Amino acid sequence: MPGREAVAKALSRMPAGLVQWGAIPVEVPRLSTGMAGLDRALNGGWPVGRLCSLLGQGRTSIVGAGVAEVTATGGLVGWIDGDGSLDVKALDQAGADLSRVLWVRGPLTWPNMMAAAEAVTQTDGFEMVIVRPPNSFGRDQSWWFRLAREAEKARTTVVALDNTPHASVKVQIGSANALWEGIAGPGQLLTGAKVELGGQELDVWAFEALAFGGAGTGGRAGTGTGAGTGGRGRAGAG
Repeated sequence: MPGREAVAKALSRMPAGLVQWGAIPVEVPRLSTGMAGLDRALNGGWPVGRLCSLLGQGRTSIVGAGVAEVTATGGLVGWIDGDGSLDVKALDQAGADLSRVLWVRGPLTWPNMMAAAEAVTQTDGFEMVIVRPPNSFGRDQSWWFRLAREAEKARTTVVALDNTPHASVKVQIGSANALWEGIAGPGQLLTGAKVELGGQELDVWAFEALAFGGAGTGGRAGTGTGAGTGGRGRAGAG
């Protein structure tokens, strides 16, 4: 059709991903969060090829469950440690295979964090990239849009531990409802939390896999691997 060809020619001058022809929505594959309760709320886990946002106290503990799940099934994870807060020992105790985690150690400037996150996301083989921004001014919020596009092209799940625009999923942990075990500090165990998702609240408890993969929820949704990492996970309260 001449009309369709003319429109296609006009759209070819626009950045990829901004406009597309109407079509039946395609179901997006899911990557397990490592927590059965959160997986159910997210219809199977974090969406593959999307930028996601995780906020609130205990977010490092929660995302650690996903890292343990991905590495247990042979996947690679990139961790962009913008503020230099990652406790690698805690990630190891969470059940993650550190030989399959690329740690870009911080603290990093905002431009260096952006460059590292884009480079890792664009690299073949990484199923998941965690981005924790530095505590600094001068943030380029438009960069999140570029990273979201890179995640979609690479089919990599990117989880930002920050309130990011352009995130397809935002999960908020209610800090007043987080339950901790042990002495206050980096070694505390998160045993339960109330999270908000799409305006709704749900409770997630340790027996539903805050033992970081102990319930064996599996890796990429639909693979049916069911590989549990075992052990009880400890991570920082941040």
